[in-house]
Amino acid sequence: MNEELKQPRLATDPPLAVLSGTSAKEASDILFQLLLEVVRQHQPEIEPVLKGGANISGFTPELMARALQAQGIWFQLLSIADQNAAMRRRRQIERTRGRDALRGTFAHVLAEAAREGIRPKDIEKLLSGLRIRPVITAHPTESKRVTVLEKYRRIYLLLRELEMPRWTERERTALLDDLRDQIELVWMTGELHLEKPTVEHEVSRGLHFFDESLFEKAPEMLALLDGALEQYYPGECFELPPFFQFGSWIGG
Repeated sequence: MNEELKQPRLATDPPLAVLSGTSAKEASDILFQLLLEVVRQHQPEIEPVLKGGANISGFTPELMARALQAQGIWFQLLSIADQNAAMRRRRQIERTRGRDALRGTFAHVLAEAAREGIRPKDIEKLLSGLRIRPVITAHPTESKRVTVLEKYRRIYLLLRELEMPRWTERERTALLDDLRDQIELVWMTGELHLEKPTVEHEVSRGLHFFDESLFEKAPEMLALLDGALEQYYPGECFELPPFFQFGSWIGG
């Protein structure tokens, strides 16, 4: 039977400057080429799988597992490139048109409410019933190792660094080398637990998100809401309930 693993599409985007003034597509192209280098060094037999159209019917189980691992890493890298491009678009919109032009933000919603003449007391009533409750889970579909999550975050941050026009060619090359090293570490670590994680491992994974983003971003979100209320309903005093809380399904 002729079985094939197809290469995923490369990210495409409007002509925004993402890496050193080039198109957003270069982000995914760079990540793909770096992944190819890693695969070529460690498991050259599966390079054709990433390039598309490889016949995998004769692969051993071990080689098949490696091929699937390479595809999984590529999908994750492609997602990172897409997220990076989306964040650039949002920053560009905010710079040129203001934060209230970003759909889904507090500024956008409250600016529209103010234009429609919605009264402050109605806004306060709506906010009093607001509940945001992110739940930290330990579901098998979210079973990536914390160490791998940290490496993917590092890859995202390195892509952001590469956007900066201030780097010399030598510095840019060093950033690309660091990016390749992070991809290689993901390859060598393995993304998933091969054994059932303990409750301690699940707790450690949940705390990872608090340490890396939630402790910083939750207060930032509340500050954005306060700022939008002050901007579009100046002089009004709003009593905000503790609407942002956290839940957990870990250990269940």
